[in-house]
Amino acid sequence: MKLWCSSGNVTLYQGDALDLPESIRAQAFVTDPPYSRAGAAHTGRSSVAGKAEEAGGSDQFWLYWFKDVARLLCERTERCGFVFCDYRTIHLVERAFAMSKTGWAVTQALIWDRESMGLGSPFRAGHEMIAFVRSPDFVWDGPRDVRNVLSYRWPYGKHEHHAAEKPTDLLGYLISLTTKPTETVLDLFAGSGSTLVAAAERGRRVVGVEMEEEHCVTAARRIQRVVLAPACGPTETPALQRQGDLFG
Repeated sequence: MKLWCSSGNVTLYQGDALDLPESIRAQAFVTDPPYSRAGAAHTGRSSVAGKAEEAGGSDQFWLYWFKDVARLLCERTERCGFVFCDYRTIHLVERAFAMSKTGWAVTQALIWDRESMGLGSPFRAGHEMIAFVRSPDFVWDGPRDVRNVLSYRWPYGKHEHHAAEKPTDLLGYLISLTTKPTETVLDLFAGSGSTLVAAAERGRRVVGVEMEEEHCVTAARRIQRVVLAPACGPTETPALQRQGDLFG
C-alpha cells in the first residue's frame, strides 16, 4: 500500500483495504464495497479468491472476503458505520460483522430512495440499502426524528466519476449524524472519492483506500477541485501533497 495523496484533513492510500496502516483510527466509517455477485473478484488478493472459490457459491465467495474487511473496520473504528449493500448482500454484511466476534452488529437497515427507476423485472429497482453497524459501546446522541428511509434523487446512469458513485449529499448526511467536526471518517473502498469530499466539506478528517489507480487519480483531482481550491485564494496553490503529476 502506498500513500497516494494527502492534505491537512484528507488522506488517500492506494492498495488493498486489508493492508491499511496500523496507525489509522477513526470514529466512524462510511463505505461502499463491491456488492455485486462477483464483488470479491475485485479485492486483488488471489489467495483469498482461491479459498473463496473452494467454499463454493457466490454468497460464500463474498462472505469469505468481507468478513476480513468487517473485522478490520471494527478494530479501527470507535463508534459506528454505514455499509452500502443490496437485498442480496445485507444478510452477508450482518453475518460478517457477527463473525468478527468484536460485539459489533448490524442493528438497522436504512433504505436509500433514489427517486428514480433502474433495471429489473417485473419490479424495477428504485432503492439501495445501507446497513447501520454499531459498536457495543455506541450511544446515539443525535436527533430522535431521523427516518430510516432517506430520499436523495440520483438517477440511474448518473455516474460522472464512477460506475457505483454515491451522492455526496447523502454521504455527508450520514457523516454529520454520527461524527463531529475534526473527527475522523474511514472509507476502505474510496472509489472516486465521494466520501472523502463529503467528509472534508463538513470539517471532518477522512482516510480513504482505493485499489485502482484510475480511481485514485479521479479522487485526488476531486479533492483538489472541490475541497482545497475553494479554500485558497485565487493565486494560491492547494496544499495537496501528491504522487506524480496528477493534475497537469
